[in-house]
Amino acid sequence: MGDFNFPYINWEHQTSNQPTDHPSQVFLASYKDWYFHQHVHNPTQYRPHQKANILDLVTTNEKHMIDDIHVLDPIAKSDHVVLNWKFVCYCSQPRKRVKK
Repeated sequence: MGDFNFPYINWEHQTSNQPTDHPSQVFLASYKDWYFHQHVHNPTQYRPHQKANILDLVTTNEKHMIDDIHVLDPIAKSDHVVLNWKFVCYCSQPRKRVKK
């Protein structure tokens, strides 16, 4: 997760309207090669007189690893929102061995 700062990426369609050598296109190509899932679907950065963007991403290699993403108000004068989510992970249960 983090602020990836790629305002030219349309995350709904996973496309960029920039030339093929632009950093957003290079990032998208790698993102698709790694079979990542992007879980943020609402804008995370707002500036006056600018289009709101999804710049802060939560990505995983499995679709159901993130649950309940909430977009909260920014802290202080930040132009980025706060994201809160549940991370669903696997844990192995230790096996109890009974000696018979």
